Amino acid sequence: MGEIKEIYIKRWDYILYEIDDKKILTVMFFASYIDYPRSFYLEGSELNLNYDELSVLAERIRFNYDDFKNREIIPPIMK
Repeated sequence: MGEIKEIYIKRWDYILYEIDDKKILTVMFFASYIDYPRSFYLEGSELNLNYDELSVLAERIRFNYDDFKNREIIPPIMK
């Protein structure tokens, strides 16, 4: 894995990274006693979303994890 570039942080929501010309969204998931990150590759039209639209995508990922788990990066990207 190449250099991790942090592009944008929206605290307690998501972090947008770029690694090897790929964009990755690390989304915070909230549980009653712990919060934990999960990272996902962005694809297609998601690559051109603005920061507000990325917030909407992060919310979709949280509530529809099964639809995105095939793009999950394990372990999550955190810098």
